[in-house]
Amino acid sequence: MSLNSQERKIIIGILFVWIVVAIWFNIPSLDWTIGPFHSKDKSLLIPTIYGLVINAIIYFGNIYFLIPRFLKSRRFGRYITLLGVYFLGICILETALDLLVYHLIYGSLDNGVIEDASITNFLLNALIFLFPSFLHRFAMDWFSKEETEPERKEEDLLWSIKSGTETHRIPINQINYIESDGNYIKYFLDDRFIMARDSLSKVEKQLPQNTFVRSHKSFLVRIKAIEKATYNSIKIKDVSIPIGRVYKENINSAINDL
Repeated sequence: MSLNSQERKIIIGILFVWIVVAIWFNIPSLDWTIGPFHSKDKSLLIPTIYGLVINAIIYFGNIYFLIPRFLKSRRFGRYITLLGVYFLGICILETALDLLVYHLIYGSLDNGVIEDASITNFLLNALIFLFPSFLHRFAMDWFSKEETEPERKEEDLLWSIKSGTETHRIPINQINYIESDGNYIKYFLDDRFIMARDSLSKVEKQLPQNTFVRSHKSFLVRIKAIEKATYNSIKIKDVSIPIGRVYKENINSAINDL
């Protein structure tokens, strides 16, 4: 997910606040205690450093990796499962590091320290970093939705196709699908096709969002032109277009959003 300048400023601001709080927690005179570690004897310093990295992985990983990848495809079960494994794995890693550092500093471990480290990590990571990440993501989507210009209708969108010495201005809704043919691509309309020297991947990036979807390494199909979709093919104007194995999720998500 690409970040705009405002998002980068927000991330920098959040990290700045975390660093300030981390420094505050490590002031010896305040005698902070977090889990089995203390600011008074400076044992909290090392866990704070790697803890910041781990907290950032939980917080920003959920916002910019897990939520966009799975919630937008509406695979909630898979998202929840992966989130649980992701979060639990990170908490176990942090607990293991805490116990290692504690052993190196104090030279001993007991059940109380193990329980204190594991419970503290799980609760603090969930309350301070995981749950707020959902609020952050919700705020991002809410404000970006308000700032976005009204979506133009598909029939109002034009696409320029340079074929040889000619340039065609074709309404998007007249293009049924696009096929790769070596160093060229073919734009298939109802009654003809137009060939242009271009790459399918380049065109895919330039097309307006939510108008076309990749169904195969050699095909882009206009979503609203899809008449029928089976397990391994799409039907458009009596033409059968294959669905590649790695693109099935793209097709299912596009059809569900219609």
